[in-house]
Amino acid sequence: MSGLKDLQETFQRALCEGDDTILADLVDSPRECRETLLGVYRNAYVVRLREILAADYDKVAAMLGDDQFERMAQD
Repeated sequence: MSGLKDLQETFQRALCEGDDTILADLVDSPRECRETLLGVYRNAYVVRLREILAADYDKVAAMLGDDQFERMAQD
């Protein structure tokens, strides 16, 4: 990595595009491997985006219900 900007861009690609290049710069923790740790970030990122959608479009979320809104948000 040549700098913070490159690291941030690589991390963003890991979260948004599933690019695993960042794994070379991560280290395993005593409890989990780096792949699992990155998976936690990926999952948390997606969950947070869905929460933001539901908050911004609360009436749509209420009208559709949890299951249908979840399916819509996944697309």
